[in-house]
Amino acid sequence: MKAPSSIRAACLAAILLGANARAGEIGERLWYADNGQQHAWVAGGALEGERPPGTNRVAFGLLDLEYGRYDNEGDTETHGRYAGALGIALPHGWRAGAGFEYRDIRTSLKEGWRWDDDHPEERERNADIYGPMLYAAWEGFVRNPRAGWKLELSWMCYDLGGLQDIGYDGSNVRMAASAFYRFRRLTLRTGYRLEEFRDMPDRVANDSASSRDTIQGPFFALGVSF
Repeated sequence: MKAPSSIRAACLAAILLGANARAGEIGERLWYADNGQQHAWVAGGALEGERPPGTNRVAFGLLDLEYGRYDNEGDTETHGRYAGALGIALPHGWRAGAGFEYRDIRTSLKEGWRWDDDHPEERERNADIYGPMLYAAWEGFVRNPRAGWKLELSWMCYDLGGLQDIGYDGSNVRMAASAFYRFRRLTLRTGYRLEEFRDMPDRVANDSASSRDTIQGPFFALGVSF
């Protein structure tokens, strides 16, 4: 899956202009996600930065974008996630902040099928999810100063999107655990991510219902420090 040109250009700029002090990281991520019915490769990009770097307590910013498409027995379910947060970077690898998350969800039925006009399933499976988000992370190193681990947690604590209007709740918790190895400017990372939604409408295909509450799977990421 091809990365957006803006992300590739930013990565190249970071390599060419990167300073010795690490003030942030930009990178790309591939997530092999299982939505309870099918697996799909979800591609994403992230930008994280600090200001001012090199002090005990600094402000940080995080921008996270991703896109994936699932083929659910002929139905195509497309997910786009856009999230941003601002917060404080604390000593010993701790970070805490708040921001906003938006999920764009689109479902197209397989060829020859149509939505039932007397059933709200079309609204249920195409409703966007968005709301305020809390973010926390903890990063540390093992004996090798280049190798380490990172735990991340984000909570979209209230759903302001369309699901609320039809009796559901798209608020969610996103958890990730990863190990990384950091070169001078490149960081390789692998881990596992779990997303748990509070109350998503079921996905119905061939009169069989499956849950949409959980998405999970391993991910792989490459980052460039600047």
